[in-house]
Amino acid sequence: SALLLPDNRLEPAERRWQKVFVALPWLTFAVMLAAPLLLVYGNLPFLQQRAEQQRQVAKRPAEVKVAGFQVVNFGQMPDVLERPFP
Repeated sequence: SALLLPDNRLEPAERRWQKVFVALPWLTFAVMLAAPLLLVYGNLPFLQQRAEQQRQVAKRPAEVKVAGFQVVNFGQMPDVLERPFP
């Protein structure tokens, strides 16, 4: 209130704009505070479903065949690189 001009020194349009510019930062802060929370609560069922799917995938045994590790010298590298991937 110390930064606001007294109402008797302002015209009606100036009073209205003074009130708007006092409320605007608070409204902006409230929106910035609420937006992430609303996004999380709005997407919570989807996020929980996706987490459950990832848990189910993690429980399944891995079906990927990976070639064993082998140390090769530089001369053997073309043979290794040209092999078909399992």
